[in-house]
Amino acid sequence: MNERQQRIEFVKRIMKDLLGKMGADQLYAKNLEEIIAFRAALTEETDRGCALMAASYLESRVGDLLKSFLVNNHSILNSLFSSTGPLGSFAARIDMAYVLALIPDNMRHDFHIVRKIRNQFAHDPLELSFDSPSIADRCRALTYIGSSKSDSPRGLFLSALMGIDGSIHVRLETIKNLDPVPNEDLEKIKEVFQEMETLIINKDKDNI
Repeated sequence: MNERQQRIEFVKRIMKDLLGKMGADQLYAKNLEEIIAFRAALTEETDRGCALMAASYLESRVGDLLKSFLVNNHSILNSLFSSTGPLGSFAARIDMAYVLALIPDNMRHDFHIVRKIRNQFAHDPLELSFDSPSIADRCRALTYIGSSKSDSPRGLFLSALMGIDGSIHVRLETIKNLDPVPNEDLEKIKEVFQEMETLIINKDKDNI
């Protein structure tokens, strides 16, 4: 067994133990191999690559959460979540998930920290790392961490990533798409308005 495989097996044991304590081991088990492989891939990335990959993954996950709740109309959803659509940005998805009561405020808080870390790595031309003061401070402000505050900033970042992802997965197993509102009977509405209009006209005639 090579070093990468050993790391995957180690993380797998930790994840199974953690999920068992959360009572979510059965819910999460079907995706565990994929998640462990992704976590191992992040370990091998540079700090910049790790931040960009992790943020992209969480942006997709919060999109999945919204799509699992909203009315399941593919053409409309594709438009909403396109790069130019109202839910095309990470920030918009985070806040929409919060106002729809799909995520709690502390998860919204952590999502925005991950987003800001991603943006800093993506747009700052300087040689950055998780140990850069501004990024390290943001990592220490994350709340979805299962490890000690004394861990490295990168360790805190990855711990929060896994904690958030586990919580989202549980939510995805329990929420359902909203049913579309049935079409209204426009002919009936028209009849009602015509009846009201007739009554008003007759009332006005009586008062002349």
